[in-house]
Amino acid sequence: MEIRFEYYMDFLGQPQWISGDHYARNSLFGIDDEEFVLAPIYQNWSQALLAILGVSQIDGILPISKPRGLPQNCNSLTIDSISQEGAQPRQYSWQTLDDLLNYAPEKLPILKRQGYVHKAELENVRQGKEPQIFWNEVHEQLKTNFEWTEWEYEDHTIDELIRAIITRACQTYFYESDKDIISKGKTLRIIYWHE
Repeated sequence: MEIRFEYYMDFLGQPQWISGDHYARNSLFGIDDEEFVLAPIYQNWSQALLAILGVSQIDGILPISKPRGLPQNCNSLTIDSISQEGAQPRQYSWQTLDDLLNYAPEKLPILKRQGYVHKAELENVRQGKEPQIFWNEVHEQLKTNFEWTEWEYEDHTIDELIRAIITRACQTYFYESDKDIISKGKTLRIIYWHE
Protein backbone atom coordinates (compact mmCIF):
# COMPACT_ATOMS: atom_id res chain seq x y z
CA MET A 1 0.00 0.00 0.00
CA GLU A 2 1.36 3.40 -0.96
CA ILE A 3 0.04 6.74 0.23
CA ARG A 4 0.70 10.40 -0.58
CA PHE A 5 -0.48 13.52 1.25
CA GLU A 6 -1.69 16.73 -0.43
CA TYR A 7 -3.11 20.01 0.81
CA TYR A 8 -5.02 22.72 -1.06
CA MET A 9 -3.91 26.32 -0.86
CA ASP A 10 -3.32 29.48 -2.82
CA PHE A 11 0.21 29.24 -4.19
CA LEU A 12 1.56 32.22 -6.12
CA GLY A 13 -1.97 33.46 -6.76
CA GLN A 14 -3.20 30.08 -7.98
CA PRO A 15 -5.28 27.78 -5.78
CA GLN A 16 -3.94 24.25 -6.20
CA TRP A 17 -3.18 20.93 -4.54
CA ILE A 18 0.37 20.82 -3.20
CA SER A 19 2.37 17.77 -2.19
CA GLY A 20 2.79 17.52 1.57
CA ASP A 21 5.07 14.50 1.41
CA HIS A 22 8.23 14.57 3.50
CA TYR A 23 11.53 12.98 2.61
CA ALA A 24 14.31 11.74 4.89
CA ARG A 25 17.95 10.96 4.32
CA ASN A 26 18.41 7.32 3.37
CA SER A 27 20.47 5.55 6.04
CA LEU A 28 21.68 3.15 3.32
CA PHE A 29 22.89 5.92 0.99
CA GLY A 30 26.07 4.72 -0.67
CA ILE A 31 24.80 1.14 -0.56
CA ASP A 32 21.38 2.06 -1.91
CA ASP A 33 21.33 4.62 -4.75
CA GLU A 34 18.69 6.96 -3.29
CA GLU A 35 20.03 9.73 -1.05
CA PHE A 36 16.54 10.71 0.14
CA VAL A 37 13.52 8.45 0.57
CA LEU A 38 9.88 9.13 1.23
CA ALA A 39 9.04 9.33 4.94
CA PRO A 40 5.64 7.60 4.86
CA ILE A 41 2.75 9.39 6.52
CA TYR A 42 1.39 6.04 7.72
CA GLN A 43 2.51 2.40 7.70
CA ASN A 44 0.24 0.37 9.99
CA TRP A 45 -2.03 -1.07 7.30
CA SER A 46 -4.58 -3.60 8.46
CA GLN A 47 -6.93 -5.59 6.24
CA ALA A 48 -9.81 -3.78 7.93
CA LEU A 49 -8.39 -0.35 7.07
CA LEU A 50 -7.86 -1.41 3.46
CA ALA A 51 -11.52 -2.49 3.35
CA ILE A 52 -12.67 0.80 4.93
CA LEU A 53 -10.69 2.70 2.29
CA GLY A 54 -12.31 0.56 -0.42
CA VAL A 55 -9.21 -1.13 -1.86
CA SER A 56 -10.08 -4.61 -0.60
CA GLN A 57 -13.22 -6.34 0.61
CA ILE A 58 -14.08 -7.96 3.92
CA ASP A 59 -17.61 -9.13 4.64
CA GLY A 60 -19.34 -6.82 7.07
CA ILE A 61 -17.09 -3.79 6.49
CA LEU A 62 -18.64 -0.86 4.69
CA PRO A 63 -16.13 1.19 2.67
CA ILE A 64 -16.07 4.97 2.87
CA SER A 65 -16.48 4.94 -0.90
CA LYS A 66 -15.71 2.81 -3.90
CA PRO A 67 -12.28 3.48 -5.41
CA ARG A 68 -12.32 6.96 -6.96
CA GLY A 69 -9.25 6.69 -9.16
CA LEU A 70 -6.58 9.39 -9.25
CA PRO A 71 -7.90 12.92 -8.78
CA GLN A 72 -7.71 14.92 -12.02
CA ASN A 73 -6.13 17.81 -10.14
CA CYS A 74 -3.29 15.79 -8.58
CA ASN A 75 -0.09 17.65 -7.84
CA SER A 76 2.65 16.96 -10.40
CA LEU A 77 5.04 15.77 -7.63
CA THR A 78 2.47 13.19 -6.59
CA ILE A 79 2.11 12.00 -10.20
CA ASP A 80 5.91 11.88 -10.59
CA SER A 81 6.34 9.86 -7.40
CA ILE A 82 3.72 7.39 -8.60
CA SER A 83 5.58 7.04 -11.91
CA GLN A 84 8.94 6.59 -10.16
CA GLU A 85 7.51 3.84 -7.97
CA GLY A 86 6.85 1.87 -11.14
CA ALA A 87 3.52 0.99 -9.58
CA GLN A 88 1.14 -1.34 -11.33
CA PRO A 89 -1.70 -0.73 -8.90
CA ARG A 90 -4.96 -2.55 -8.91
CA GLN A 91 -6.80 0.55 -7.74
CA TYR A 92 -6.15 4.22 -7.01
CA SER A 93 -8.32 6.20 -4.68
CA TRP A 94 -8.31 9.22 -2.42
CA GLN A 95 -10.11 10.60 0.64
CA THR A 96 -10.17 13.96 2.34
CA LEU A 97 -9.64 14.28 6.07
CA ASP A 98 -13.37 15.15 6.29
CA ASP A 99 -14.26 11.87 4.57
CA LEU A 100 -12.25 9.94 7.15
CA LEU A 101 -13.59 11.94 10.11
CA ASN A 102 -17.18 11.39 8.95
CA TYR A 103 -16.83 7.61 8.80
CA ALA A 104 -19.32 6.74 11.53
CA PRO A 105 -17.93 4.96 14.62
CA GLU A 106 -20.78 2.44 14.49
CA LYS A 107 -19.29 1.23 11.20
CA LEU A 108 -15.97 0.30 12.83
CA PRO A 109 -15.29 -3.30 11.95
CA ILE A 110 -15.52 -6.03 14.55
CA LEU A 111 -12.84 -8.52 13.62
CA LYS A 112 -12.28 -12.06 14.83
CA ARG A 113 -8.87 -13.43 15.64
CA GLN A 114 -7.45 -16.53 17.21
CA GLY A 115 -4.07 -17.57 18.45
CA TYR A 116 -1.90 -18.33 21.44
CA VAL A 117 -2.03 -15.45 23.93
CA HIS A 118 0.22 -15.10 26.96
CA LYS A 119 -1.75 -15.89 30.11
CA ALA A 120 -0.88 -12.47 31.58
CA GLU A 121 -2.90 -10.86 28.76
CA LEU A 122 -5.94 -13.14 28.79
CA GLU A 123 -8.08 -10.91 31.00
CA ASN A 124 -7.52 -7.90 28.73
CA VAL A 125 -8.40 -10.01 25.68
CA ARG A 126 -11.62 -11.17 27.36
CA GLN A 127 -12.50 -7.49 27.87
CA GLY A 128 -12.22 -6.88 24.12
CA LYS A 129 -8.69 -5.49 23.99
CA GLU A 130 -6.23 -6.60 21.35
CA PRO A 131 -3.27 -8.49 22.87
CA GLN A 132 0.20 -6.97 22.55
CA ILE A 133 1.30 -10.09 20.72
CA PHE A 134 -0.13 -13.46 19.81
CA TRP A 135 1.16 -16.49 17.97
CA ASN A 136 -0.31 -19.04 15.58
CA GLU A 137 2.04 -21.67 16.97
CA VAL A 138 4.00 -21.96 20.21
CA HIS A 139 6.85 -24.35 21.01
CA GLU A 140 5.65 -27.21 23.17
CA GLN A 141 7.84 -26.15 26.13
CA LEU A 142 6.25 -22.67 26.16
CA LYS A 143 2.61 -23.75 25.95
CA THR A 144 2.23 -23.65 29.74
CA ASN A 145 2.53 -19.82 29.53
CA PHE A 146 0.10 -19.44 26.61
CA GLU A 147 -3.50 -20.32 25.94
CA TRP A 148 -5.25 -20.80 22.59
CA THR A 149 -7.91 -18.11 22.49
CA GLU A 150 -10.47 -16.69 20.09
CA TRP A 151 -11.55 -13.08 20.45
CA GLU A 152 -13.27 -10.17 18.75
CA TYR A 153 -12.06 -6.61 18.70
CA GLU A 154 -12.93 -3.27 17.16
CA ASP A 155 -10.38 -2.20 14.57
CA HIS A 156 -9.37 1.44 15.20
CA THR A 157 -6.68 1.80 12.54
CA ILE A 158 -8.76 4.50 10.83
CA ASP A 159 -8.24 6.62 13.97
CA GLU A 160 -4.48 6.06 13.72
CA LEU A 161 -4.55 7.14 10.05
CA ILE A 162 -6.52 10.29 10.95
CA ARG A 163 -3.97 11.09 13.70
CA ALA A 164 -1.12 10.63 11.18
CA ILE A 165 -2.79 13.01 8.71
CA ILE A 166 -3.40 15.63 11.41
CA THR A 167 0.21 15.32 12.60
CA ARG A 168 1.58 15.78 9.05
CA ALA A 169 -0.79 18.71 8.46
CA CYS A 170 0.38 20.35 11.70
CA GLN A 171 3.96 20.07 10.41
CA THR A 172 2.94 21.41 6.99
CA TYR A 173 0.94 24.32 8.38
CA PHE A 174 3.66 25.26 10.86
CA TYR A 175 2.16 23.57 13.87
CA GLU A 176 -1.37 24.90 13.87
CA SER A 177 -3.65 23.27 16.45
CA ASP A 178 -5.56 20.06 15.78
CA LYS A 179 -8.80 22.07 15.83
CA ASP A 180 -7.50 24.40 13.09
CA ILE A 181 -6.33 21.42 11.04
CA ILE A 182 -9.68 19.63 11.37
CA SER A 183 -11.43 22.81 10.15
CA LYS A 184 -9.37 22.43 6.94
CA GLY A 185 -10.59 18.84 6.47
CA LYS A 186 -11.85 19.37 2.91
CA THR A 187 -8.46 20.78 1.86
CA LEU A 188 -6.36 17.84 3.12
CA ARG A 189 -6.35 14.56 1.29
CA ILE A 190 -4.53 11.30 0.94
CA ILE A 191 -4.07 9.55 -2.37
CA TYR A 192 -3.41 5.85 -2.11
CA TRP A 193 -3.07 2.74 -4.17
CA HIS A 194 -2.78 -0.94 -3.54
CA GLU A 195 -0.44 -3.03 -5.66
